[in-house]
Amino acid sequence: MAKSKVDRYVKVEKHYKHDKPYYLVKLFAKNPDAGRLGTYNHFPLRYETQNKMTADSYAYKISRCLEVPVRN
Repeated sequence: MAKSKVDRYVKVEKHYKHDKPYYLVKLFAKNPDAGRLGTYNHFPLRYETQNKMTADSYAYKISRCLEVPVRN
């Protein structure tokens, strides 16, 4: 039987450290063959910045390379 398609996307997440915001870019992937339906595994891309525009730009570049959408 053929494997199902993996649903994946890139997302920019806002977090706080010492009351200052910073942004992380993560890759999320959901595989329906893994068993637990409706759960996504996330993979941090080790990119952190305090500038939202820079984080969005990086997420867009990663999404173009991986051919996945960017979600808000």
